[in-house]
Amino acid sequence: MEDNLFARRTARETVQRIWNMRLVSLVKRWAAHGAQAVGVAVRWLLHPSNSAIVLAVILAAALALRLVGLDWDKGNGIHPDERFLRMVLNDIRWPKSIAEYFNTAQSPLNPRNKNFTFWVYGELPLFLVHRLGDLLHKSGYGQIHLVGRAASALIDVGSVIVIYLLGKRLYSKKVGLVAAGLLAFTVLDIQLSHFFAVDTFAAFFATLGLLCAVYAAEQGRWWQFFVLGVVVGAAMASKISMALFGAVAGLAWLMYALRTRRDEVWAERAILRLGLLGLGVLLAFRVFQPYAFSGPSFLNFTLSPDFLANMKEAQMYQTGKADPPWGFQWANRTPYIFPLYNMVLFGMGVPMALAAFVGWAAGGWEMLSKKRMAHLLPWAWVTLLFVYQGGQFVKSMRYFIPIYPAMALLAAFGIAWVYREARNRGAWARRAAAAVGVLVVLSTAVYGVAFAGIYTRPHPRMAASAWIYENVPMAATLHYRAADGAIRQYQLGIPHGQILAPAMQPVYVSFSLPESGDIVDVTLNHLRSDGTAPSTLRVELAREMWPEDTLVSAELSGVFAPDADGKGRAYRLEMSGLTMAPGVRYVAKFSVADGASLIAESSTILQETYDDPKVPFSEVGRDPFRNYNIPELRVYDDESPDKLRHFQEMLTQADYICFTSQRGYGSIPRMAARFPMATKFYDLLFAGQLGFKLVGEFTSYPQLDGLVFNDDKSEEAFTVYDHAKVLLFQKVEPITAEQIAAAIAPADWRAIPHYTAREAAKYKTLLLTPEDLAIQQQGGTWREIFNPDSWVNRMPTLVWLLLVELLGVLGFLIGFPLFRNMIDRGYALSKTFGILLLVFVSWILVALRVAWFTRLTIGIALLLLALAAGAVAYVERRSLRQFLRERWRHLVAVEGIFLVLFFAWLLIRWGNPDLWHNYLGGEKPMEFAYLNAVIKSTTFPPYDPWFAGGYLNYYYWGQVIVATLIKFTGIVPWVGFNLAVPLLAALTGVGAFTVTYHLLPERVRGALGTRIQGWLYGLVGVAFVVFFGNLGNMNLIVGGLIRLGTPDFKSSIPGLTPVVRALTGLWKVLSGASLGFAREWWFWNATRTIPDTVNEFPFFTFLFADLHAHLIALPFT
Repeated sequence: MEDNLFARRTARETVQRIWNMRLVSLVKRWAAHGAQAVGVAVRWLLHPSNSAIVLAVILAAALALRLVGLDWDKGNGIHPDERFLRMVLNDIRWPKSIAEYFNTAQSPLNPRNKNFTFWVYGELPLFLVHRLGDLLHKSGYGQIHLVGRAASALIDVGSVIVIYLLGKRLYSKKVGLVAAGLLAFTVLDIQLSHFFAVDTFAAFFATLGLLCAVYAAEQGRWWQFFVLGVVVGAAMASKISMALFGAVAGLAWLMYALRTRRDEVWAERAILRLGLLGLGVLLAFRVFQPYAFSGPSFLNFTLSPDFLANMKEAQMYQTGKADPPWGFQWANRTPYIFPLYNMVLFGMGVPMALAAFVGWAAGGWEMLSKKRMAHLLPWAWVTLLFVYQGGQFVKSMRYFIPIYPAMALLAAFGIAWVYREARNRGAWARRAAAAVGVLVVLSTAVYGVAFAGIYTRPHPRMAASAWIYENVPMAATLHYRAADGAIRQYQLGIPHGQILAPAMQPVYVSFSLPESGDIVDVTLNHLRSDGTAPSTLRVELAREMWPEDTLVSAELSGVFAPDADGKGRAYRLEMSGLTMAPGVRYVAKFSVADGASLIAESSTILQETYDDPKVPFSEVGRDPFRNYNIPELRVYDDESPDKLRHFQEMLTQADYICFTSQRGYGSIPRMAARFPMATKFYDLLFAGQLGFKLVGEFTSYPQLDGLVFNDDKSEEAFTVYDHAKVLLFQKVEPITAEQIAAAIAPADWRAIPHYTAREAAKYKTLLLTPEDLAIQQQGGTWREIFNPDSWVNRMPTLVWLLLVELLGVLGFLIGFPLFRNMIDRGYALSKTFGILLLVFVSWILVALRVAWFTRLTIGIALLLLALAAGAVAYVERRSLRQFLRERWRHLVAVEGIFLVLFFAWLLIRWGNPDLWHNYLGGEKPMEFAYLNAVIKSTTFPPYDPWFAGGYLNYYYWGQVIVATLIKFTGIVPWVGFNLAVPLLAALTGVGAFTVTYHLLPERVRGALGTRIQGWLYGLVGVAFVVFFGNLGNMNLIVGGLIRLGTPDFKSSIPGLTPVVRALTGLWKVLSGASLGFAREWWFWNATRTIPDTVNEFPFFTFLFADLHAHLIALPFT
């Protein structure tokens, strides 16, 4: 039986192996065929004869992605810039003459003449959209934004065409096509093409300017420079910051001038072309941005005072000198890193951004090494704008859109460069490079298509709006039983705060159900009496056509007293006997037959100031600001008791809290010290500790077939307009004003600092954030980190030395190719170098939050160093063996010096290992506390041992050096402290030896470094640096002897008086007298030779053994 089972099992395993082999073979064959097919397709697409077809497909895709879902907000005006431009276009009119056009003070086309006094937009896009709207008969407020969006999309497709032409001109058709394809699918271009703003216009003219600049630099015709100037002026008239592009135009002129400098008349030609360039800029800007000038004549080129004032005010916003709430998002944003992060992860996507960086680096390298200057103009434009804008206070993604076409070009060049470099490295390298290029293009396309999908779905604000109308109670709610038996509700739009009184007309609410259903009840959700007398409420339902023919009714009598917080209570009026048909208009009639007046109130939906537009949106028959109570929570006000009272009032009354974007909770915590109460409010709200529960989360992430791109971590402006996350919280537990104050009020209002968002980067609170405090508390107990009874702590000196020697070997191997010009190839510095490398790798991993400061992290860093050392040893194996054969004696001598110094200083510490003395202890308690804090910290900066809940506001990296060695070995800190001092002394001594040794001429130290004379000079250097001090103690002793000597002896012979007094004092000392100063002054005095200063020599520093920064730094300096 067992034999049969074994045979069957073996047969099955054999069949499975055969099948697996066959499957693997099939997969390999399919993969090969797939790769071959992809290769054929790519070659066909990039073949020059097919470029027109491919370009047409790219342009069609670009146009489709930019025009899809153009009315994405359904006219609700979600984008604030669009709302403003719509108002402007609705009011301005075309002038009757050219003279009136240039008359700044009188022109009806000037927005400032229509009470839009703060006008900083480019006027060329405005005029183009205005004219296009007139031609299409869509110039009204409700239509012009769609015209503007379409114009924005079309002009961005123009950038795709221009970048193809530029790539073709500078490189090849293939590069041009790839650049056009990448730009067609670039996410930020797709997004900004869906907004009626000026950014895509500025990007187009900048890209067109690059193309003109290339032609002008190469061909140098006079009219080309004039056209280039006109394009630059048009770019400036689209966005004034495009004046920066003038530097690129100037660079093109300089390239032309340098290229033609050997011509006889080059100076005249160069000056002429520079003049034409400037003239083109001036004329274009004067024509396309006429109201930047004073007028009234075209020939008046004086800038308008209003324009200059607007520019000055805009500059204050851009630089952070002004402090509006919408600028809080820029607090603590790292220059260059933050815009690069958004560009890479969200604006382009990682693959395209990496390709662009490769192209930028390769282009820069080719310009430096091969003098190939074809890259210069796009390379310079990308670099210039990023360096300028990335360092500004406001560094929004859209401000970088003018360089996106050039970056697409650099990305295409980067792909081509990688493929070109790989062709000479074999077939596999060529295929890999081609695969990488295809991956970059495909992944960019996937990301672009996924992003465009947000315009095919309901906007999160509109989805939230629909949910609110369906689920958030208005003043009255009708409940009905649907055909499936489920009880559903329909909100009846009684105006919030509606008074129902016997003497008043009834309130009629017209409605229509979306499905058939049997009436169940009508509930008044917040109803309260205006007095103490009883009232009779009557509700009737009828068809809208015959409102007086009541179909069903109900009454409720009583005293409708409010609840404890003054709000009305819910009252249910049961009804039955009426089946309502879908689509039929009904009317609900509310009246009070007798008694006191009643007040019907709706739900209160609390929303933040500046978080516009509010939800829900208006719909047919529904007005959110009539049907709901929508107060504003003033989160941006400065913290004060008045703000606390405002929060108490709002939160006690609110039924719901709605965040229609991350504007508030994404920016205010960035200034937590200035807004501690508001920050605490957000923390507790999201933690569910204020009586509110998250009941609705509405998102529209870019996604494609299940692949979701979560962009919550992007900058605010990237999501806030077209796909903002909407959060809705419902009150589930009542909360009192006292509870709110206890939860969020700061301890001391006077301690709250006031600083601007610009100053936030400089303002530092000394307290750890709650998140960082929790992280620091995860570092483990001392017993978990150190075991005093372990074998390590039974032989700590041996373990310490073994680690140092290991790091010395690794440091020597890694430094072997770096220190080729040194006799010992850096061996004397290898321990210092190895320790430095281990500590830096460990520290940078922790500081960047890649890992925590644990023994495992240090071990990983050590493993990385070992791998690097092994790789170097393998590459340098021949020269390494030869070096060791020739110079091992020198290495032994250096090692001997290190060990002698280490054990000498270890004996000194052994004689006085105490880390504290009530008079002679120095700063060891502080340093030992800092060292322990660094050791026990989970992340950096470490916690402050002297300030509970704070982080170490002091330089601490020196302590990290010692702490890393102690933590990794497991040696208890008080022993590690005493091992660190002799180690640092020995490293300093060896460093002094090698510096002295390498300063000697070769005839003294020998060609191979084996002459005893050279070693002796090196030892003299060790003595001077590590052991010798000044003559301060000699002065101390002589002075003491003189004071102790015969005081009444005096002589006119120069120098005799102090000598005699000193000799008599010496006799008294030999007879048992004291010199008259404390014994500790023997070593302390030499450090105070210069009055009111500290003059330590290294010997004193190591002897006193304060593990201060200046001691730790000695071997590294």
